[in-house]
Amino acid sequence: VCDEVLMLGEGKLLFHGTVHDMSEQARGKVFLAKQADISGSDVFIVKTEEKDGEVTLRYLAPENRGGSPCEPTVEDGYLCIQKQI
Repeated sequence: VCDEVLMLGEGKLLFHGTVHDMSEQARGKVFLAKQADISGSDVFIVKTEEKDGEVTLRYLAPENRGGSPCEPTVEDGYLCIQKQI
């Protein structure tokens, strides 16, 4: 595991910090919701899961769109930085 992470986009430095710092970029922006419960053009779906006929979405958004808050992961932080959420 590395001590620091650098993230570049189109030749520009987008992020420099620890893995923990990267995941914290998504704090308050990661949610779980039933598929029909979310709306908004600024919603980015990270993962879908089907269980007993119900589809649950893990999504990123600048504010809650009807879901339950989740603990952010490094992947969530990376996507928030990349998608500018």
